[in-house]
Order: sequence, then structure tokens, then C-alpha cells
Amino acid sequence: MDNFQFDFVAAPEPDRDRGLRALGLAGSSLLEIMLHKVLLDAWAEENLAFGGRLGDPFDEAAEEAAAEAGQVLARAAVLPEVPGLPEGWENLAPAALAGVLERIDPEALDDVGTIDYLQASAKTVAWLQSGRVKALNRFTELRPAEGAETGNAHGFSSCAATEIAAALAQPRGAAQKDLAEAAQLCGHLPATVEAMAAGTLDLPRVTAIARGSADLPENLLPAFEAGVLPKAGEITVESVRARARKARERLHPESLTVRHEKANQSRNVGLVPQDDGMAEVWFRCSADKAVMVFNLVQALAKKLQGPEETRTLPQLRADVITDLLVNNPGACNGTGNTTGTCTGAGTCNSSTATSTCNGSCKGTGTGTGAGAGVTASVAVTLSLETAARLSEEPGELAGYGPIPPEMARNLAGLAKSWLLVLTDEYRNAIAAAKDLRHPSEWLKRLVRLRDGHCSGPGCRVEAKFCEVDHTIAWEDGGKTVLENLKAACKPDHRAKHKGGWKVTQHPDGSTTWKSRTGHEWTSTPENSWSIRPPTEPPPPDLYTPPPF
Repeated sequence: MDNFQFDFVAAPEPDRDRGLRALGLAGSSLLEIMLHKVLLDAWAEENLAFGGRLGDPFDEAAEEAAAEAGQVLARAAVLPEVPGLPEGWENLAPAALAGVLERIDPEALDDVGTIDYLQASAKTVAWLQSGRVKALNRFTELRPAEGAETGNAHGFSSCAATEIAAALAQPRGAAQKDLAEAAQLCGHLPATVEAMAAGTLDLPRVTAIARGSADLPENLLPAFEAGVLPKAGEITVESVRARARKARERLHPESLTVRHEKANQSRNVGLVPQDDGMAEVWFRCSADKAVMVFNLVQALAKKLQGPEETRTLPQLRADVITDLLVNNPGACNGTGNTTGTCTGAGTCNSSTATSTCNGSCKGTGTGTGAGAGVTASVAVTLSLETAARLSEEPGELAGYGPIPPEMARNLAGLAKSWLLVLTDEYRNAIAAAKDLRHPSEWLKRLVRLRDGHCSGPGCRVEAKFCEVDHTIAWEDGGKTVLENLKAACKPDHRAKHKGGWKVTQHPDGSTTWKSRTGHEWTSTPENSWSIRPPTEPPPPDLYTPPPF
């Protein structure tokens, strides 16, 4: 009895039908039959195994009934020859789904079954992670701060982290962070925890939501959760993090300018040793400068690419920034709290720092090396009211997110050209149709501004480094208009044409990618304004004289 379990074996058709009728399962779906077996196995393990209940008399009648049920189910032969998830598994509760997954051999699956299995596993893991979060929160309740102990913002003892760290063999700081995030989630973000328990939101996405809400007043948390949570399980962790950042900036009672001034005091540079003679250097600074530095390094690295260049783009970026800092240490001169950025062997001029330390700089590109003439560039979006100082609404820095209005105005003041985006009263961008195959430069910029990043499933490559692709190919009748253009990095662009993907673009600019297995993913543009085709012009007024 210790090894008592039910196994499915092949059986003749008459036995299968008779067995299902005996169990009241005639006409049941494969999913219902599998679940029935899961429940029987669980019942047998709990009630029939020796040692399961010490001191209880053994129930021979129950054993015989269970054995008979197992034989009947065995005759039912409900498992297919090649195991896989049954139809409708998406509607299963995660706990039941775990029992189904246990009986599937992933090494015997085809491509469709493998994708389904991975998605089902992710749903089950998210459910298990929700239990972990609830258990951590329970421990904070069991270890309240006592006496003169300061505890933390959530009121649990600072000693709680020591116990968790010892039990789970993790650093105390990590345990402290896990406890605080669990208390934040269970105490203030109930819908997020519920989505996690349902298996639709995993721990990395939930963590991004919790950290994004950490310093918001309690009365604003429902609005924050409502703005971040919808379909958060269908986008990447980085997209969830960006959405949380935007929601936080929109709701925070303290202005972004004031918060940036405080945060700017923490600018720093650090060194992280790694294995095999390698190390990482990180630096923390104002977002406009960080984006400008990265864009400059990226532009210089791309300029070095060529048929005879064997280094990859990431390797070129590392070599470029090392060369700039090590071989040209005196090329940059900054004043105040602004930091100059050099290009190639050229010089760098830093603008005068403003009172809020939001000065911006750009390279002059006067050098003679491979990087000569390359300058740092950034894309910033701000309302006309903010530009005219009639509003303090934050701007939007491409590749980052919301920035203080003064920083946005400073960056806008450096612009050599402007991309005019016309919108209607609902903030919908309006684009005019073109009959040319290749989009104009202004239309490419508009596509990249709208998308923000690659439109491929889960891809976060910044749009400025992407190609502009026709969703419906030109040769198939596709128009060169905003509604039919999207940003696509080279791998995703290649996958669309060579990998069997089918892409559909929607009026709001979002795209749905369907793989050869039939699975679908939807990518949403970075910016909030949507796309509408130009409306038909009104009929001419017969009583109005012509304008000539």
C-alpha cells in the first residue's frame, strides 16, 4: 500500500465506456477525467497509505472502493499516446493545473505543446510565489516591533529579517527587502496579490509594482494599482516597471522637480568585481545625462561597425567608453554639477548649470578620430504649455520616461530641429497618407516617437535603433502611413519575414504577433496618444465662395 497509486493503461473501447459510466463520467471531457484522477490520487495518498494516519484503523472497505475506482479509471485509458495539456487548461485553477503538469513528460511534447507547457508552468509558479509572499507577510505580523525598537515603515521587528535570512540562506538585506515588499503588497495592493494567486502575474512583475508604489501615500495606492495592473502579466517586466514609474510620477503629491533635486544628491560611480578577470563599472546620475551618454556611446560604436569589424555592438560600446575615459582623460571639462561628454578625440563644452542642476551638454565633434562629428542626441516630448512655462507637467525622455519640466525645457532648448506632431482634441495623432514606398525622415521619427521601443513581442530595444517596417508589405498593397508602420529591431524584422510570424497592426498603434504555433502576443506603443486615420473632409459648402 505504500506505493499505492493509479496509472492509466490502454484498454479496449467497450471497457473504456463501461468504466466511465461506472464513475458517472460518461461524456466527460479529457480535462474532467484527468482532474477526477488527480482527486482520487490525492485522496488515496492521504487516507490509504500506511503511516499516513498513525493510530487510525485501516479501512478495508475504503481500500477496496479506491482500488476498484483505480481499475475502472485504468480501463478508461484517457491519456493520449503523446502527453500534452488538454483543451481548456487555461481555465484551470493553478493548484489543479499543478496536478495535471505532474503527469506530463515535457521531453515528449511538440512545439505547440511545449509553449503551452511553459505558459502553464509560469501560471503555477506565480501561484506558488503568491503563497510565499503571503507567508512572508504573515511573519511580519508575528514579529511586530516592540518597545523602543524603531522597526520600519510597516511596523515589523528588524530582527525578523535575521530569522528569514537564516532559514532561507540569503543575505539579511535581501530578506529585509522581501519582508517589506510582502507587507506592502498584502497590506496595500490586494488586487496585485489576487492576480498573483490566480497565476496571471509573476514575482518579478509584482516586485516592480511594489517598488514603484513604495513611497506613495496610502490613499493614492488604489489609483496607482488601477493604473498599473491591467494586463501587466502580458507585457515584459521592464514595461511594467516603466508603467509603474509613469503612474508614480503622475500621482505623487511632491513635484518631480523637488524629488529630482533630492535624488540628484545620490549621484555616484561604483566598481563591482566579477569572475574571470572582469568587472563592472556603474554610475548614477541625472537621467538626461545618462541617456545622452549611452546614446553617444551607441552612436560611436555603430559608426565603427563595418564588413571587416569582428567585434559585436556590445563589445564596441565597452571599447568606446573605455577609450574615451582612459585615453582622453583631459578632453572633457565640466563646471558646477554638469558633466561634459566628449565625442571621439574632440572636445566637450558643458552648458552653464541651472539652479536645479539640470544643465545639459553635448560634444562638439571637432576631433579627427573615428568618432569625429558624432554627437550625443536625445529625444524629448513635452507639451506646448510646459515649453512656454505655462504648466509644470513633466516631459518624456525617450528611453527613460518622465523627467522634470525644467530638464525637459533645457533639452528642448538644445534641439536643432523640431518634429511637429499634430493632435486632435482627444490627443490622437493625425497622419497624412503617402504614396511613396519609403517613409520620409519625419515619418520615421514620428513612428519611433510613438512606439518608443521595438514592436516585437517582449522586445525593449529603443526605437531610435530600430528599422521602420511596413506591417502590410508595400508589394502586398500596404501604404506608407503611420497606421501601417512600426519600429522593429533587426532580429524581430527578420523573424517577421523569415520566421513564420504574422503581424497585425491596430488603430492605436499596438501590434499583435502570431507565431507559427498559433500563439499570440500584443505589443503596445510607449506613448499614450493613439493613431487615427484622417477623417473624410466635409462636403463643400455650395454657398461659400471659392478661396481664389
